[in-house]
Amino acid sequence: MKKHFKFLVGIALIALGVFALNLNSVDYYGQKTERTAYGGDAYTGIQNAAADTANNINKLGNTIAESHSKQMTFVGTSMIVFGALTIVYDLLGNNKKKSETEEKKWLHIVIIFSL
Repeated sequence: MKKHFKFLVGIALIALGVFALNLNSVDYYGQKTERTAYGGDAYTGIQNAAADTANNINKLGNTIAESHSKQMTFVGTSMIVFGALTIVYDLLGNNKKKSETEEKKWLHIVIIFSL
């Protein structure tokens, strides 16, 4: 088990990366509100202020959804890359005998970058 621990960590990172890539879409269905005029009374100002606020919240929701999508794409891709590197390192590292400190150092680097 200890011999293939890095290989299993790599598989887990790749699986989590694929999972993160599938989470990258956030559905936000906001609606745009139109400005209207009521003929010079206070209701026009109140309605237009409410419409501006609703439109700004709609833009904020779209921005958050787009940002989340880009972040999850980056996180998922990074996890897949680190998982593949861990597997390659494990497969190449089995041919050579390494000291425990070198193995722990590599594992710490992979864990830190995957967070």
